[in-house]
Amino acid sequence: MPDFVYDLTALPSKTDRAPIPVGEDPNKWVAATDYNLVAQAAVSLRTAIRTGKFFGFAAQATVPNGTAADYLWLDSLKRLLLQLADGTSRSLPLQTSATSTTSDAAGQSKDLLAYAFAADNQAVLVGARVAACKSDASDAVGVELHGVFRRQAGVVSQVGSTNVLRVPVGAGPPSATFAIVGTTVVARVTSIAGQTWNWTSESIATAAP
Repeated sequence: MPDFVYDLTALPSKTDRAPIPVGEDPNKWVAATDYNLVAQAAVSLRTAIRTGKFFGFAAQATVPNGTAADYLWLDSLKRLLLQLADGTSRSLPLQTSATSTTSDAAGQSKDLLAYAFAADNQAVLVGARVAACKSDASDAVGVELHGVFRRQAGVVSQVGSTNVLRVPVGAGPPSATFAIVGTTVVARVTSIAGQTWNWTSESIATAAP
């Protein structure tokens, strides 16, 4: 028997053999249009499954029950977890991308999101790879940042200092480092005065617990 979802099996369309008798309640009859609407809904669901469309994950405090298969779920700390059929869980890395352009007479600084804390009593290792290109491509720079942060009683603080690797190696702007804005960790980038730089960042966070 073919699999409707994976084999792309076609569904037949229907036409009415005879109209609904005059005076009959149409809600008690099945017309061809009714069948065709249901069939089209099934095709739309198949398309959503095959293309990975979804409306989003609802955060849950505990592991969802009811299936022995592997599946993904979002916990109350906003961590995406892979729940395996054997009962074990694996936390998927939280990855964030951001872009920005800095340009003004003073050497503008902007913040690129690296990690947003969702709850207290949590620690996270944040790594960010930041790349910048001068608007005319006459210069470029890359910066890799690593830092440990924690949130306690609503306050986010850094544990130790930021490990910065700059490519090419050297001091001076343009530059990037970690900063804390409220309960969010950001990669703060600073350009050279009077120049326009295009920045992009990719960050990955490993949270505990």
